[in-house]
This record gives sequence, C-alpha cells and structure tokens, in this order.
Amino acid sequence: LLLLLGIVALVPLVACANVASLALVRATARTHELATRRALGAGRARVVGQLIVENVVLALVGGALGLGIAVVGGRVLRSAGPASIPRLSEIGVDPTVLSFALFVSLLTVPLFGVVPALRGAGFDLADALRFGSTRGGASRRGWSRSALVVTQVALSMTLLVTSGMLVRSLTSLGRVDPGFQVGSLLTARIELPVYKYASRQEWGVAWDQTMQRIEAIPGVKGVAVADWLPVTPGAGPWNGLSRPGAAGDADQASVPGRRKFVSRDYFEVLGIPMLAGRAFQADDMPGSDPVMILSETLASTLFPGEDPIGQDVMLWGQPFRVVGVSAKVDEAGVGEEGRPAFFVSTDQFPQSGMRMAIRTAGSDPLSVASALRGELREEDPDITLSDVQAMDARIDGTLSQPRFRTGLVSVFAVVGLILAAVGLYGVLAYLVTLRRQEIGIRMAVGADRGAVLRMVMLEGLKLVGVGIVFGVAGGVIASTTLRGMLFGVSPADPVALGGSAIVLLGAATAAAFLPALRAVGVSPVEALRGE
Repeated sequence: LLLLLGIVALVPLVACANVASLALVRATARTHELATRRALGAGRARVVGQLIVENVVLALVGGALGLGIAVVGGRVLRSAGPASIPRLSEIGVDPTVLSFALFVSLLTVPLFGVVPALRGAGFDLADALRFGSTRGGASRRGWSRSALVVTQVALSMTLLVTSGMLVRSLTSLGRVDPGFQVGSLLTARIELPVYKYASRQEWGVAWDQTMQRIEAIPGVKGVAVADWLPVTPGAGPWNGLSRPGAAGDADQASVPGRRKFVSRDYFEVLGIPMLAGRAFQADDMPGSDPVMILSETLASTLFPGEDPIGQDVMLWGQPFRVVGVSAKVDEAGVGEEGRPAFFVSTDQFPQSGMRMAIRTAGSDPLSVASALRGELREEDPDITLSDVQAMDARIDGTLSQPRFRTGLVSVFAVVGLILAAVGLYGVLAYLVTLRRQEIGIRMAVGADRGAVLRMVMLEGLKLVGVGIVFGVAGGVIASTTLRGMLFGVSPADPVALGGSAIVLLGAATAAAFLPALRAVGVSPVEALRGE
C-alpha cells in the first residue's frame, strides 16, 4: 500500500509539472493577446481572473475524466486482482474518493496552473506590444520551462526504474528452483471423518488404505501426504529444536524450525533429494523410537561441522533420532527464506487432516482429479476433498501479488512516460512557434534543414539527459526503499537502469522529432513577413 501510495503521488506530480510547463508556455505565447487586453483597459486582476477561470475549468474537466477512468479501473482491479489481496472487493469510487479527487483537482489550479500563468502575465506592456506575440518575455522564462521539463523527465524516470526493478524481480522469482519437481504433481486437501475412528492409530490405517486406493488409479505414479505442502506462504507451525543437554548452554539455544508431518513416500513423490541418511520407512511406527529428518539448513545450524545422522534432537521434551538430511525446499513460498523445515513421520504421529501430493504420469495432473473424487467416495463418503489444483498452479498463485503490484506500477510508469513525452512535445512545439522568426532568419542566411532539425532536437534531448540523471538517482533511492520486495535484483541493477533510460530516451526522441520536423518546414518568407 505504501508503494502504491508513493506511485500515486509521483504520477500526478508528473502531470502537474506537465500542466505547469504548458501553462507557462501558453501564457508566454499569449503575451501579445494579454497585452492587448491590458492596453484596452483590462486591469491586471481582470487578466489574472481570466487565467484562473481557464485553469479551474481545465482542472474540473480533467478531474471528472479522471474519476471516470477510476470507476472503470476499479472494476478492472476487482476482476483481475488476486483473491489473496485483502478487501479487494471494496476497491471503488465512494464519496470520500469523490471529495478527495475534487480537492486535489482544485488544489492543482493555484499550485500548478495559476502561478505559471501569473508569471506569463508578468510582462512589460510596451515591450509586449512592440515585439508582438512571440517575443515579449519569452526568453526570461526559458529557465522555468526547462526546469519543469527536467522535473517531468526525472519523475518519469523514477517510475520507470521502479517498474523495471519489480519486473526484473518477478522474472527472477519465476526462474527460482523451489527444490522439488513441480510438474505433473496434483495437490489436494483431504479431511478424514475423525468421529468414525477411536484412536490415532486408526487414522494411520485409514490413511494407508486411502493412499493405496489412489495409487491404483490409472496414471498415478505415487502418493504422499503432509500437513503442509511446500510453497505455502506463512503456513505451518514451528517448534524449537535443541540438542540434548543444551538447556543451560547459551551456544546451543533452541533453534526454530517449521514442523511438518509427512508420509514415508513424501520425498520420493515430490522429488526432494536426500543429501544424507534415509527417508522414513515402514518400520518407523508408533511405539518405535521417534525419528526425524532435517533440512540441510537446519542440520548445518544444529550440527555445524558435524554429521547429524544418528544424533538426537530434543522436540516436545523427548529425543528424536535424526535419520536423514533433505535438500532445501522453498517451504514458505518461491524465493522466501522462512524458517527451515524438519520432518516427522505420520506413521508415528498420525493426523486427521492432510494435504495430498499425487505424482501423475501425464503432463496434466488434473486429468486424475475426477477419478480421485470417485475413489474417495468409494472409500468413505464422509471424507472431505477440497482445494484440488496442480502444483504449478499453486506456485503461480504465490506469485500473484508480486505480479499484480508489478503490473500496477508498470501501468503507472507507462502513464508517466506518456505524460513526460507529451509535456516535452508541447514545450518544444510552443518553442518552435516562439522561435519561428529566428528559425526563418537562420534558414534565410543559409542554415540547412538538417542543422535546424538537430538544433531543435538537441534542445529537447539536453533537458531529457539532465532529467534522466536525476531520475536514475531517484530510482535508486526508490528501489532501496523497496528492497524487501525485490528478489535477486540490487537497487542499482544496471539492466533496469539502462533499460529505463533507453525507453525514456526513445520516447523523448520521438516527442522531440515532430516539433523539429515542424521547424524545418518553416518558410523563411512567411516567417519574416511579420517583421
């Protein structure tokens, strides 16, 4: 939300700088008209009042159009946004939003419309009437126009860099190996009717029978259950682990780990490599010595520089023998660190509600979903089945929020880019009009069209270059504040910075080319006729 708030602040700033630069240029271009009004008796307050009314009308019309876009945009967000975003259904335009939009629209008038207009109206009456409509006071306000163009470009560059960083981060997340084989894996939530079973041992028998039936389904290669499957954001409880006798040893304090109950075929079905020791076996049953498997991260933390196999770990006040070390898996989500996991056998500690992982022979794991429902009904009609989906879809769902915010920021960045390009085009187009006589003189004394074209384009691109420099600095600062949202990308990522600069420079070149092309079409005779 803070990210979007910052973006929402930057885009209107680009728009307001656009309005301010165009208002300043427009007032400069209207110097002769305003001077004529003054000469005919209109007071300064009357002229300023006219400019204020014009800007108020522009602000209200723009605000009304913006609200219309907001209504449509709210509907798009509600339909396209991921369900994991809290209160997504409440996005929309309400009286508070209407009041705020009206307030901001009117606030932009004195800040970004009237002030430049007043500067444009601040001319010497005699000079304005003497030099005509295009030269009175134009040069004195050149630095203001330049500063506003640089501001637009810098803000737009900041938006582009931020968007580029998030896109790069999302791409990096999509390439992450979660630590297990994702393809051809079906997942589901299954609840046993616990009221039908007298003990936990009967739960274990029921799970064995259920998995045997599912393994017999054509196209099923393996079945495993766990209370929490990998890539489940924030899911799964945690417990503190310690080595025996470490209660009074500060160096051997309790280490938190994500506790997972899994079946004996869990590692094989999910394709999680065993780095040392073994997986759970059939003889790991209730009554036998409790065993556990550690993830490689947890093993290295509890047993630095030692072989953990055969060692004891204290859990729930009793020792568990470490029989295996598994490879690291993204338990909390793709690219999320989270707490490292340890695994306890469901044969020794049966559970009623579990999540099932089914390895299928075909590329579409959902093809066995119908047969799965049928087998569960045959086994027990009271078994509850829910949340049936392919593992790759589950992983894709964990990326929905990063993808959503990246898409939003990218849309705002494109809007900022368009606004900056339009602002640059408008300023250069007005400057070509203001310098029409100068350009005519240059061409009359021998300047070729190429020289005039380069002159106009360089005038715009110099401002763009300065804006890009400031924008790169702003983008790095913004990306630093977003460090927690970035994965595999540094705040000064050269690809994002360079790509954003190239995109902005390309848009600016296109925006500057049209006024430059218009400049080379100036006829010296027509331009000098006014002299």
